[in-house]
Amino acid sequence: MRFYGFRIDRFSLYWATPNVYGITNLRPALPYRLINHSLTEDDLNELAYHFEADYADASASYAPGMKQAIKTWKACKGAVLDVFRSEHSIRIIDTRPDGEQREYNFDGLAVELYLQCDAAQSVHRLMGIPSVRACASEEQVVTLLEQFVEQGLMIRSGKQYLSLAVVREGIQYQHAITYLGDHRLVSQRPGPAYSRSKQVITVTQGSIKAAWNLTQL
Repeated sequence: MRFYGFRIDRFSLYWATPNVYGITNLRPALPYRLINHSLTEDDLNELAYHFEADYADASASYAPGMKQAIKTWKACKGAVLDVFRSEHSIRIIDTRPDGEQREYNFDGLAVELYLQCDAAQSVHRLMGIPSVRACASEEQVVTLLEQFVEQGLMIRSGKQYLSLAVVREGIQYQHAITYLGDHRLVSQRPGPAYSRSKQVITVTQGSIKAAWNLTQL
């Protein structure tokens, strides 16, 4: 397992205000110099989209923990964090990190908040949804969101909240995904199952195997 320096792209904050982040000697990435060796430095700066720079290396403070987290994640077999919807409720199946299955059942406002946060949302944006604003105060919304965060079902970054469970469409929770080598068992029940790219997979009687890259079925 290796770690590499990050790339700086034109128009990013690192490129626009490098001094704010302790970045110095911002320069076009090496391939531009090798390919366009006859161009001047000014021309390369105008041409380049990817840049290199000098900055303090703080990897010793976070890399060991990151490496251990990745090893733990790779060693975890069959872990799922899935959410199954019914008409007025959701059921979340969580087998992280020790493989012990935990189930959470939510209804009412919690359902709408969790599903809305399938894409990152701020409290301000959530309060702009009429059905949310009509039944809850901002304080109540924050309380529910923080409950999800505390349970490990959601993360908060700044003012944004993001649900972590994968929404499973067309699969009953009793038949949650199980892992079989480099493939995953889709379902034991006939019916459609949907991938993240909206591709519909027909599930016949018994079971079928789907390619590993179909991350949401």
